[in-house]
Amino acid sequence: MISCVLLAAGLSSRMEGRNKLLMSLEGKTILAHTLEALLASDAGEVIVVLGYQSKEVQSFIDSKNYAVKTVYNKHFATGLTSSIKAGVKITSSYSDGIMICLADMPFIKPNQYNQIIKGFNQAVKSNPDTIIVPYYHGKWGNPVIFSAAHKSEILSHKKMEGCKGLIKSNPQNVIKINLSIKSITQDIDTQEEFESALQDNNNRHK
Repeated sequence: MISCVLLAAGLSSRMEGRNKLLMSLEGKTILAHTLEALLASDAGEVIVVLGYQSKEVQSFIDSKNYAVKTVYNKHFATGLTSSIKAGVKITSSYSDGIMICLADMPFIKPNQYNQIIKGFNQAVKSNPDTIIVPYYHGKWGNPVIFSAAHKSEILSHKKMEGCKGLIKSNPQNVIKINLSIKSITQDIDTQEEFESALQDNNNRHK
């Protein structure tokens, strides 16, 4: 089983005071796009890590009756790693892999998550320490899947900018999957990125 840890705790500091996850995009919030894609994927459980405006985000999740677990990271302002740890800590003991997802990547579709999950499920059969990293045209994307064998390593990780350091320190276990979709590299931090991503998405549907 794959456990998804969805990071939804960030400050949205470059969105001029707005919580980007609750911004509307094609009739849904950015968070709704991401959550619904994950819930329609082959992930076995989805854990949403809350932080900034947690009450508003929790209220939105409750209003939609999404079948997810939520956990509040009181240290969310210290960096990405604290939120990753908060989610990873409560993943199921039955989990084979932990997929770290960003909530501000609304254009990734269920079948694209499934490509990454399928790659992990195949690779982990021969290497129980597998780490799957997706790439688009040579650019590192998201989400990344860590074998559950790395759980304690993630929980003891010190650097606050996420788990890139763990990936770099485990080169023998990293499997790169090349995908043909730009959306795995498109997170949204600013209004300009929001508008650019929306334009790219509109172009894909023409």
